[in-house]
Amino acid sequence: MKIILIGILTVLLTACATPRYSGSGNLDNLLDARYQCVSDLPVDSYGNPSCASFNACLRGKGWTKVTEGGVEVPMNYAISCH
Repeated sequence: MKIILIGILTVLLTACATPRYSGSGNLDNLLDARYQCVSDLPVDSYGNPSCASFNACLRGKGWTKVTEGGVEVPMNYAISCH
């Protein structure tokens, strides 16, 4: 039972982690790329793009999502996707 609870907690904490991206540039460059992607992609009724499309757009702009290192996106710049 403890292992299951630890697994669930790990998944929940990972889902809430601050996103990080690797690419050439600084936080301002990353935020600009994210804004361009959100502006260019179709969104759902809540204004959220699909996560796959959003991440593909960022990869096309030279930014790859990573778990360590890279440029950290502040929580106040969070983008919800589905």
